[in-house]
Amino acid sequence: MSTLDHGFALLLLLVTMDLAVFGAVVFFMKNAKTSSREENVKQTADLLETLVSDSKKVAEQWREQVEQKQLLLRQMSEELDEKIVSLKLLCSRAEALARSSQQGMRSSPETGPLTGRETKIISLARKGRRTEEIAAQLALPRGEVDLVLGLEKKLSRLSTEKRPS
Repeated sequence: MSTLDHGFALLLLLVTMDLAVFGAVVFFMKNAKTSSREENVKQTADLLETLVSDSKKVAEQWREQVEQKQLLLRQMSEELDEKIVSLKLLCSRAEALARSSQQGMRSSPETGPLTGRETKIISLARKGRRTEEIAAQLALPRGEVDLVLGLEKKLSRLSTEKRPS
């Protein structure tokens, strides 16, 4: 059961408890004797008021906890997505290097072929698009776009440094 379902169930339980308490008040009010009726009604009303306010406090605390856990889950999910993207890119680079070395080619990061997605990312960045725009347009996580652009810059620097002067 998700935290949202759990929170909803707890809130529903609190509402049910409030209705049961309200029903008890009505029952006690009808059955109270006339002489001590007002006193009993006042005591019962005070007790119910305390129960209702305590129930509201508990419900608010649970709601806050559910919201905090949902936020934490979203953050963890985003971090995990970024790590998965990084691993996929590293694996694709490693596979490309392995293929090129099997074909007798000199293995070097800059000789690995770019995927279509990587080419689109680099092309859009060279056209002046921001990382967020590229990620939105290609429906990719921002972390993947950042990683591809970062690797492209590093590879460009490496190829510039290796060129004879």
